[in-house]
Amino acid sequence: MRSTAIQLAAVLALTACVHVSAEQITPVGKYEAVPAEEVVVFTGPTELKDRGYQWETVAILFASGSADWTSNQGMLSKLRQEAGKRGANGLLLGEQHEPGLGERLLFGDAAQRKSQVVAVRWWHVVSDSARTLVPDSTRSP
Repeated sequence: MRSTAIQLAAVLALTACVHVSAEQITPVGKYEAVPAEEVVVFTGPTELKDRGYQWETVAILFASGSADWTSNQGMLSKLRQEAGKRGANGLLLGEQHEPGLGERLLFGDAAQRKSQVVAVRWWHVVSDSARTLVPDSTRSP
C-alpha cells in the first residue's frame, strides 16, 4: 500500500512538469473522452495496419519538459491523459528528443525533453458497413 502511494506520488510529480500543446484535427467533442489507461500506444501506423485496424487522426500532441524534472514514462503518461481527453484511444509514437550531455551542460535545467505523437481514434473493421471502436476481449492491441 505504501509503495503504491509512493509510486503514484512519483508519477504525479514527473507528469506535473510536462507541458502539452495540441493541434486539434477532428472537431472537439466528436468522440467521448477515454480514460488514460485505455489509450493504447502504437509504434506507428504500420502496427495499426498490420493488426487490421483503421483510424482517424484526432490531434497532434507536442510535449516538453525539463530533462532534469521529467521522465519518458511521465511524459508518455501525460500524453495518454491528453489524448484521452480529446477522445483518442491510441497514440502513434513520433519524434522524440532527449537532450545530450552537451545540451544539458550548456542549458542546465532549461534542457528540454520533447516528444511529438499523433492521437488517433482506432477501430477494428468488422465489415464494410460496420466498425467496432474498441476491440472486444478476444482481440488485444
